Amino acid sequence: MTNVMREERPDHECAIFDHRYSVDEYAVAHTIAAYRISSLVPEFQLKPENVLDKFVAAFGGTDVDFPNHPTFSSAYRLVCSDQDEGVIRKMFSRSLCSLFEREQGWTIGGKGNWVGMYKHRILVESHKLSAFYEKNKGIAKAIESAARSVEC
Repeated sequence: MTNVMREERPDHECAIFDHRYSVDEYAVAHTIAAYRISSLVPEFQLKPENVLDKFVAAFGGTDVDFPNHPTFSSAYRLVCSDQDEGVIRKMFSRSLCSLFEREQGWTIGGKGNWVGMYKHRILVESHKLSAFYEKNKGIAKAIESAARSVEC
């Protein structure tokens, strides 16, 4: 991790950093944003769905799909534990599916009070960090709101 920036306030905590890794000659780098939210979310991962994911799902891999949101279901693979599937379905079916139908290409993970997100192989340039921060904060707030609506 490099270029780590943190913001800590009583009502808000955020970290933005560049993450790089390599396996043999294959190198990947992207900018990640992580936000502490006020609602608890079950552990989940949302990522763009690829051909390999569709193959794995055909042989029993987990992928939470939404018949009322075919664009979302074909664009993303949403993974969670079997015990959390009901809560995740409620969270995403209310507004998050629509959000990610418009916002393509995100990889997002959530667990407890934290939500982290990035776009694969996208390093954000310094002059675009403010816009990146605001965009990601909006997504984190949408996830927080969806989690809060399920709690009620």
